[in-house]
Amino acid sequence: MTDVSRGLRPLAPRTSMGGSGGGGAGGDSPGGGDDKDRRMRRASTACTECQKRRTRCSGHPQCDECRAHNRDCFFDEANDRRRKASARRTQDQLDYYRNFTEDLIASIRDRDGATVQLIVNAIRSGAENGSLRELLNRLNEDAEAEEDPNNRGHNPNNPYYDPNQPRWSESSHPNSGHIA
Repeated sequence: MTDVSRGLRPLAPRTSMGGSGGGGAGGDSPGGGDDKDRRMRRASTACTECQKRRTRCSGHPQCDECRAHNRDCFFDEANDRRRKASARRTQDQLDYYRNFTEDLIASIRDRDGATVQLIVNAIRSGAENGSLRELLNRLNEDAEAEEDPNNRGHNPNNPYYDPNQPRWSESSHPNSGHIA
């Protein structure tokens, strides 16, 4: 049973947008130029409009569909998980959260009860990861300042604390790369 006998109309071949007029007969030329012109160009990632409408996208700078229908054409390459940049971004996020988790566990393991309770209360209060990271950094700085009695600019509880003394920076170090 054919499509025509079922009442369906036959589909016509796709015409090229370039207007070669051949409709498919001129593709076997020895130069091969027509074949490349007729082949549809596709982007690795569709623009947001083509994704929403589930149509084929031809790519940058403005796809054929958006140009034909006068739409804004925007490519969000961050959503294309096949790209190296996306893999690198995912790896960086995994490294960040692994380090964050290791620091959190080390802080809970090595700190005194009051500090651990402070960390647990911050977690239970629903604090964001960024504020938890700041808390851990602040606790680490305080612990380092308590261990080093010569560090005068860090901890006000340190008997050597001098608020007028500038904090050490790499550029103020005598061996910071300047040849005397």
